[in-house]
Amino acid sequence: MIFYLICLLLTLQNPTLTNLRNYYSDIVNDEKKCTTYLNKLKSEKNNSATITAFIAALTASGAQFQLNPFSRIATVNDAHKLFEKAVSDEPQNPEIRYLRITVEQNTPRFLGLSAHINEDKKIVFDRFDEYVNIAGVESAKQVIAFMKYHKLCTTAELTKLEQWTK
Repeated sequence: MIFYLICLLLTLQNPTLTNLRNYYSDIVNDEKKCTTYLNKLKSEKNNSATITAFIAALTASGAQFQLNPFSRIATVNDAHKLFEKAVSDEPQNPEIRYLRITVEQNTPRFLGLSAHINEDKKIVFDRFDEYVNIAGVESAKQVIAFMKYHKLCTTAELTKLEQWTK
């Protein structure tokens, strides 16, 4: 619990992270915004596991803007390694797990980099109250919208998540 309070305090001091959380779905689909935020995060010192996960998510999202398919695969592999580090550092962090879901859900299955969706989903659901406390209600609403759009949860699970955003 103390860890999450510290994360919350750090978040309040990091407008880049706050913007990323609130506009994540827009940022990852815009090449210029994706690159801008990726460069901002990479330039920060002492990256937390959450920052590493955002770097991984933005790196993977940047692959969609590359023309060469081999470069795309290499970029997604780099992102996968960053996610492994972030999850290893904070295995119960629901935000890191959500970010990895967003990437793995949109990664072609033949690459074999989509194996964690169910495991990550469980942690997001089990610790969603912590996610809301860390990232805020607006970001939590994006998580719910993503899960709903990709049919990653049942109606009962959606109802449980939505209780945290009221």
